[in-house]
Amino acid sequence: MRVEIHRQDDQPRMMRGWRRILRYPGLLLLGTAGAAIFAGMIILYNLQFWLLVGNPAIPKLESRWWAGYYETKTFGRQWCVARFAKRSSGRFRMGLISPRGEPDVFTVERNSSDRNFVRLSFVSADGMRIKAKQLYYGKRYILHRLIAGRIKDFWKKNQDISIRGSITSLSTSRRFALEPIAAILDILRASRRG
Repeated sequence: MRVEIHRQDDQPRMMRGWRRILRYPGLLLLGTAGAAIFAGMIILYNLQFWLLVGNPAIPKLESRWWAGYYETKTFGRQWCVARFAKRSSGRFRMGLISPRGEPDVFTVERNSSDRNFVRLSFVSADGMRIKAKQLYYGKRYILHRLIAGRIKDFWKKNQDISIRGSITSLSTSRRFALEPIAAILDILRASRRG
């Protein structure tokens, strides 16, 4: 009769590691708990981000008409209508129609690197420059609303995508603002009901 003796070194290292872990169930429990805590932290971070920030998106410019105003030195506040169109290069152009003069066409540059605003820059062919800001659609501006005294609706996601800024190419800065016409109609309907 032949007896074979296996030394511990002959067994693969992986088998020895699993046997050691199974021999000490506390190690297995500790590893499982660590992985569960790590996964839970990731889930809680994403949930906290969604609750506090919301689901911010860059507002869509094209496919709607915009109404607003710009200020001039000679004629005062001029009401205007605007429409955005996306070019084949992916950049936007804005056509601005006002009661005075020919329609103006602006090239639009949009920068979304800021956490609170989408920054817009409009430049016309004759050198007129407009710098403007726009809030992110769907983002929660909790602290900003509380500072403004909006206690009842501070938790709501932003629905206001109006564009506000100033004409910077003139010697004195003049205000500029645009809102989607559908938003203006909603405000008028609400004022008639209330």
